[in-house]
Amino acid sequence: MNRKKYTRLLVISFSLIILILKVYVAIVDKGFKSDLILYKNWASSFLQYGFNIYEQKIYIDYPPLYPIILSPFVWIYENIETLNIIGVKILFLKIPSIIADFISAYLIYKIIYRRTNKDVISLLAALFYLIHPAVIINSSAWGQTDSILTTLLIGVLMLISNKNLKGAMIICTLAILFKPTSLLFVPLIGLLFIIYKDIKEQIISVIIFCVTTLVIVLPFKGFSLIELYLTDMNKYPRAALNAANIHTLLGGNIIPYNEKVLGLPITFHQMGVSLTCVFMILIAYLIFVKRNSIGDWIFTLSWLYCTGVFMFMSGMHERYQFFGVALGLLALFENINKINSLSIVYILQSVIIALNQLILLHCTKADMQKIKPLWFDLLQSTFRYLAFFNLLCFIALTALIISNLFKAKVKEQEIDELISHESENYNVANQ
Repeated sequence: MNRKKYTRLLVISFSLIILILKVYVAIVDKGFKSDLILYKNWASSFLQYGFNIYEQKIYIDYPPLYPIILSPFVWIYENIETLNIIGVKILFLKIPSIIADFISAYLIYKIIYRRTNKDVISLLAALFYLIHPAVIINSSAWGQTDSILTTLLIGVLMLISNKNLKGAMIICTLAILFKPTSLLFVPLIGLLFIIYKDIKEQIISVIIFCVTTLVIVLPFKGFSLIELYLTDMNKYPRAALNAANIHTLLGGNIIPYNEKVLGLPITFHQMGVSLTCVFMILIAYLIFVKRNSIGDWIFTLSWLYCTGVFMFMSGMHERYQFFGVALGLLALFENINKINSLSIVYILQSVIIALNQLILLHCTKADMQKIKPLWFDLLQSTFRYLAFFNLLCFIALTALIISNLFKAKVKEQEIDELISHESENYNVANQ
């Protein structure tokens, strides 16, 4: 057996082991019950009412794509009694997210292999993503949907990197019609769209975006995408919701976002908007600087964007930094020369993301409420410590990326000058 076949066999073996682990965790850990009950009810209602689901008197704050995706699994959940006997029923509410983990891992392998041309390293990176604690907690334990949105986000960025704007817009549409959290990345994708040089491609992509949206949305009677998202934006008027960010660090966890920050004449919401706007200007500038080679920096800048938005915006949940797990991993292989420095930040951030999710998932359940006053104070302190170290990670990440980016720009200018000088010498020699 040659080395390549042996490597592939090992990867398949490890993938099966990881799959068994994920399935085991999905069955044993009952997840966040209120979330899972909601998801089940949406899919069940879609099976019952079809395209009339939004006309029923049920609470649903997701666009139609996720109920469609989950519906066949809920049908199995509701109709095969044997599953209840052997105790694996809950698994079927988590299967879409687990499948998405493996699709993301495959995309990570393809992207890294394209950049490094190293099969083993690319496969190891994909396996690392699958066993990442934050990934296992989010999809297998919690049963959340962030893994699916991560897959769509990687797909959008990969297609933009490959200069396939039309394909990227289709996936972007699916992301927006999947989950409200996708709106966090609309400014980033918008900036990447603006710097695209082919106007004809941009116009066609906008048309594709509109047509895809209409094809999916129009059959659903009583559904308004704009109304749903406007309602969702005002659903959590809190400075932070257990998120390890600057609002929690300054005492804003679970506090209404119109409260003053440390007694200063500024509210948490005003502070969040101001800091986010400044950060967006920085991101826009960096994207503009690298517009001619954005494909080489797209995951690095997306990682920074994800981290900064989570750090500064008000109303952030603990899970909204989860996307940084995949984006950061891909960014490491865009910055091979600085992988040691960035990997330290990535590891620390990964630990924070995993702990932030784990604590919220398992330390806020009903059995913990018996010691609520003491437990609440301990949780607040823990989240603030996580927020402090997360802020340090953000500062380090920003400094490293800006340093790498401008060093690369200087090197590009030196190469251009050398080529220009050699060209001039060649022309003089031939006169």
